[in-house]
Amino acid sequence: MEIEELKELRLNELNQRKIQEELQLKEEEIRLENLREEKIIQAKILEEKRIKDEEERIKEWERKFDKEQIAKEEELIKKFNDQLIKEKEQSEKIIEFKKEEVIEEKKEEILENEVKKEEDERY
Repeated sequence: MEIEELKELRLNELNQRKIQEELQLKEEEIRLENLREEKIIQAKILEEKRIKDEEERIKEWERKFDKEQIAKEEELIKKFNDQLIKEKEQSEKIIEFKKEEVIEEKKEEILENEVKKEEDERY
């Protein structure tokens, strides 16, 4: 009977080892699955960060572009206004010159008329 008990004990011990190995195997599978899930989560986090960083770079580029465009537009407006001022000054000079010409012509006309009048009075 002792041999049978020993066999039974041996069989129980083998079953316990088998159960223990299955448990260890299951724990390892769970650990590996957790690692895979963690890697997936980390990859998603990294991808979201990469997308967020890229969006921020694009927004920064757009802000810089808008700032440069505004500066260019302001420069064009300034040049346009400067050109208008120059044209106005040139127009005023031309008008002043024409006025002076007309005044000179009138003076000459008056002078000619006076000379003519004096000549007429002499004769």
